[in-house]
Amino acid sequence: MSWLAQERDAALQGLEHLRERYLRLEKRAIEGNLVDPCRTLFVYPVQGDVLKRPLPITVEHSVTKQARGRIVWNGLSDDQAFHLEVECLRRVGDSQVSLDGRSHFPQLLSWDASARTFTTTHNGTPLDKLRQTMSVPDLEAQLSSIAMTLEKASVAHLDIAAGKNITVDDAGTLCLIDFDIACLDGFPLSEKIQRRYEAFLAKGGYAGYIEELRRATLENPMIEPG
Repeated sequence: MSWLAQERDAALQGLEHLRERYLRLEKRAIEGNLVDPCRTLFVYPVQGDVLKRPLPITVEHSVTKQARGRIVWNGLSDDQAFHLEVECLRRVGDSQVSLDGRSHFPQLLSWDASARTFTTTHNGTPLDKLRQTMSVPDLEAQLSSIAMTLEKASVAHLDIAAGKNITVDDAGTLCLIDFDIACLDGFPLSEKIQRRYEAFLAKGGYAGYIEELRRATLENPMIEPG
């Protein structure tokens, strides 16, 4: 099958999924007496600065990303990818559970919806890019903190990607990044994400997710549990 045919088929599947999802949301809106069901997931200004506390932000400590949808990969448009990732970051930032006194998610610093860009703190090196051994203290507490925060925020991160989306800093703090393949409130935004969410549930949901995090971390030869 040609690349163009794959794009077409993925787009058609995505449209059908969105139609079904809207019908589910509309039913929920009627039952809950909501005026606009399509606005229940994303509620924030076009531009924003969301610093909650002073941070030493420099070029080395922050990163700016432009969200891009990939129809074949996640079934999302550019706008959907932007809103999904910003909302996930906002929610985990408001819901952080820390059993070890550390922060395990990028802090959302600012965003620009018109340009589909957002800036976050820089939280270390992805596990798949490590070139030296890193000691990770309190590993189980760190993994539990990540999973508990996601569950509290009602966010399912669906793309651990063999450690590509887990970072570690010089202090051994693990951080989960890249929320462009994720699910909010149990409502996946595309057919592609729905498949991953179903697999997430089949593996035990957030409890199973801890095991996936543990495997992705410990299978990396550069990681030494402290």
